[in-house]
Amino acid sequence: MLKIESVFSEKIWGSSKLKELGFDIPLDKKIGEAWIISAYKGNSSIVNNGITLREFYKNNKELFNNYPSKEFPLLVKILDANDHLSIQVHPNDLKAKELENYPFGKTECWYILDSKNTKDIIVGTNAKSKSEAKELIDKKEWNKFLKTLPIKKGDLFDIKAGTVHAIKSGTLVYELQQSSDITYRIYDYDRLDKKGNKRDLQIDKSLEVIDYDSVNHKRKPILKKSIGSSKIYSLISNELFMLEKWEVKDELKISLDKKERNFLLITLISGEVEINNKKLKVYESGIITSNQLNKIDIKGNATILVGNPK
Repeated sequence: MLKIESVFSEKIWGSSKLKELGFDIPLDKKIGEAWIISAYKGNSSIVNNGITLREFYKNNKELFNNYPSKEFPLLVKILDANDHLSIQVHPNDLKAKELENYPFGKTECWYILDSKNTKDIIVGTNAKSKSEAKELIDKKEWNKFLKTLPIKKGDLFDIKAGTVHAIKSGTLVYELQQSSDITYRIYDYDRLDKKGNKRDLQIDKSLEVIDYDSVNHKRKPILKKSIGSSKIYSLISNELFMLEKWEVKDELKISLDKKERNFLLITLISGEVEINNKKLKVYESGIITSNQLNKIDIKGNATILVGNPK
């Protein structure tokens, strides 16, 4: 298993809370996102041999089952929302290529790690057409425009590209997404940046990419398999990636077919664990490469989130 070192992104809505969770960040920075598994250009994680994941992936494609994408396909984050995130939307692959000349749009999913003092989350729109959306946005009739869903710790959301969404203050989120950072802001609460300016909005592009038929975003874990005292739950399975939750009790030995999984993105969210003789602490991450899929040996008592591209 490759152990991964996180990189961090300062945000207007961030705080120093991620330091309290064990991340090595400076106290004077408003860090909103830990990019815990990333090969995104300019913000790549470091693998345990000291080079960037971006470089390692491009030079060792056989360890990733020769995955056909030139770019590493997925990105894993921990988000700490100390304030509301902007109301936003992401393009799908087709719109990302058309509007930004970038190969990936941004479909993502959220696993709610904590939701202190937060009762709901913004997911979806009541608008049924571009013209209706434009009218509601122009009038700032946000209660009519936006849909909200209740949240609690452990909840799961499938946020396909084109879905209007926003995480609210007090929410800690694990996010698995396509390796893209294209975000179109619809509303930002009229906040000011460090220079005293409102952040840019991209309403015209937002109206182009919103999926007005997008529904059914909340998901429930499905027990997929029990192995001894350990359990494997299916959380998300879409056309781009899979996400599972492995609840390990004492030991879990498992063999996977690389024709189906390619490689695994591992993040420990509770407990203590040793995977193929490498220890992980809470919120540490690793990659199980394709040559190790047939023999995965996990020792400990822990909850692990496991993603992989399709």
